[in-house]
Amino acid sequence: MAMKIDRRAFLKTSAAMAVAVSMTGLLGGCSDGDIGTDLGGFTASAVKWDVQEHTPKLSEDQTKWNADVMVWVRTTNTKDSDWAIAGDAVMELKVDGVAVEMQGGGLLKNDGTLEFSRRHKANEGWVKFKMNYKQKELYDAIANKEAVVKFSIGTKKATETYTAVYEDFTFKKYTALV
Repeated sequence: MAMKIDRRAFLKTSAAMAVAVSMTGLLGGCSDGDIGTDLGGFTASAVKWDVQEHTPKLSEDQTKWNADVMVWVRTTNTKDSDWAIAGDAVMELKVDGVAVEMQGGGLLKNDGTLEFSRRHKANEGWVKFKMNYKQKELYDAIANKEAVVKFSIGTKKATETYTAVYEDFTFKKYTALV
């Protein structure tokens, strides 16, 4: 049985559907880490992560033990000009609630800045966080897949927090707009 619909009802329905579809992007909660959110001048997403342990030889000073927790970050400039910001001002890594010190990586310049050039230009690379010998228990919890690893990136406008997934070394994103 065919349903008849007049022009006015069709336009109302079409407008309501367009609004509903456009609003889906505003929903928070859990989503893919690959989709960036406007963080006040740039978009960013944490794509994957990894760890690398650096164990000294038994004959060496064991306080030289350290490990890198690395996060692959993808950013895009949304401003009309080139600009830079301190990496540690917008990114943070915590393991079981304990902050891990940022050490640099391919996405950051030698002075620890995150640079943005040309509008809509995408940059991506590793951001490294170094765990010291005092944080060995936290590393062991990561190695045993027991630690909660969270990476946050954001500004006053918005912050995205990602929780590490052990099975495939990706992230689940939890967005909280400020």
